Amino acid sequence: MEKIYPIYKSKNYEFIGINIWEPTSDAQKFFDQFPVSFPVLIDEERRIHIDYGITRLPTILLLTPDLRIFKRYEGELSEQTLRTLLSELEVFSQVN
Repeated sequence: MEKIYPIYKSKNYEFIGINIWEPTSDAQKFFDQFPVSFPVLIDEERRIHIDYGITRLPTILLLTPDLRIFKRYEGELSEQTLRTLLSELEVFSQVN
């Protein structure tokens, strides 16, 4: 995600990471060790996984410009798979 984020950021896409399990201090240690350029939020109330039915990590939700869920992807994600999913979202967004 980090590698292709700048490409899609320039196309007006946003990547947001959300920590839903780890305590804030552990999440901060992780991101201190492995920094990313996209925003990472901490779900301190631990509601997002309930609200969005997330039962497996990692889970990627691709949202349309009007914030509807376009696609859900569960499990490790290769760069090529992410590029494919984003291309599908781009085509969908242009048509709708």
